[in-house]
Amino acid sequence: MTMKVKQLMNKNIKNKLFNDVVFKLESEGFEVFIDRFNDVVTIVKNICTACNFKWHADYNQCMFCGSINYQLYSCSKCSSLSSITNSGSRDWECKSGLNCEDAKPLKNCINKNCSTNSDNEIKNIVYKITDKKGLFNSKKGGLFISQLWCLNCGNNLDKFISSQVVIKIQNNDDSLLETNFKLFDNYIFVKDSKFLILNRENQKNSNYEKNIDINLLYII
Repeated sequence: MTMKVKQLMNKNIKNKLFNDVVFKLESEGFEVFIDRFNDVVTIVKNICTACNFKWHADYNQCMFCGSINYQLYSCSKCSSLSSITNSGSRDWECKSGLNCEDAKPLKNCINKNCSTNSDNEIKNIVYKITDKKGLFNSKKGGLFISQLWCLNCGNNLDKFISSQVVIKIQNNDDSLLETNFKLFDNYIFVKDSKFLILNRENQKNSNYEKNIDINLLYII
């Protein structure tokens, strides 16, 4: 094996190990911003201030009860559900097989106990401002808004947590752990597919583990 081939193989192995760490962080709900020049990643997560459950900025909730909007139409006559995304540009048509002629596709909340389904006055308003394509004619918007309540505990306050992580791929014969906690919060050392985490509050860990323990990261 030539030296050039060996160097290329080592580079590919290091890239894979680096990506393994990134994928692990992403699987824990973090957004990961990568600086490969310095082998540093910045991780960010939007969470509930009360229970630390992930806050989904891309979710919409019913403004009355907080249920998630699953992008479904509800037939105004038989209440059967169909996907908004599958309707495309075609005119909507109820597929229940029941006699639903002249029915409208309504963007109702899926929670049967929600006032949008149990309060006749609200139901009538929704029906009146919805056209036959399922679009609201109201200039004031619809029933769903960006997430306002935690999906786990119902708290209405969220925050962002973040940290910087240096990922260092070690050779098997490397024993020196170089760190600079004045600049960075965490270091993840990778050797022989095992991981060692050091942070600014715990700088004496010496055990390489098979898995990455997110709880060992210093995050503010």
